[in-house]
Amino acid sequence: MSDEKYYRYPVDYENLKKGDKFGQEFLERLFHHKAKTPDYNYCSLQLRSQIMTEMSKRGNPVTVAIRGMELHVLTDEEAVEYNNKEFHFGIGRMVRAHKRTADVDITQLQDESRQRWERNMLHQGIIVQSYRNAKKVIRMEAKKSLPAAVES
Repeated sequence: MSDEKYYRYPVDYENLKKGDKFGQEFLERLFHHKAKTPDYNYCSLQLRSQIMTEMSKRGNPVTVAIRGMELHVLTDEEAVEYNNKEFHFGIGRMVRAHKRTADVDITQLQDESRQRWERNMLHQGIIVQSYRNAKKVIRMEAKKSLPAAVES
């Protein structure tokens, strides 16, 4: 990848609006990298982050998705679905990482590492259990309110 840690790309934030797309050809010219290369992918992530940060600073937060080799500034309608999928994907990653942490053979750890593992397991376990409890409460509340909704 390029030697630069972060490059600020020229984007017209004043005229950027939800629903805009940055096509592959435009991005290749902007990045000076061909699509489907690690440098192109890295630059796409960088620009995505830059756009969301800058638009948020301007009081117009947006969600930007990478679809194929293009960047899409999502409409509010699209952002609802996209952000929900991202949220649930993140929860899944969290639970899988906790399981991998639990699978560590602690007999192979030094004292300091074992203490760190124990703290991590406790902290992660509390978060995972809180998520599971909240999910149960939400389901129970939905069942309680269902008859009232059906009666209406």
